Amino acid sequence: MGLFGSSKPRVTHDEFADIRSRLSSRGFSERQIKDIRMIFHGALDESEKDKRGIDAREIEAGILWMKDNMRIHSVSEEKIQMLKELLEEEL
Repeated sequence: MGLFGSSKPRVTHDEFADIRSRLSSRGFSERQIKDIRMIFHGALDESEKDKRGIDAREIEAGILWMKDNMRIHSVSEEKIQMLKELLEEEL
């Protein structure tokens, strides 16, 4: 942690909103986007302000969970890879 907060790169709420828009333009359904938001909501909605956002470790954990639990959500493996790339671009 830096002097004035976390120095760790994170995908912020605003960046995630942009990603949602980009996912929609790439053929993701509203349900798929909702599923993705639910998977990452813990990181985006942290109670401590300096910990809010999705960091690299949380991206990896979320993507791995999605790949391991394909029967639970509505996102294909191809779209999971697109999501991963978009999230990593924002770090």
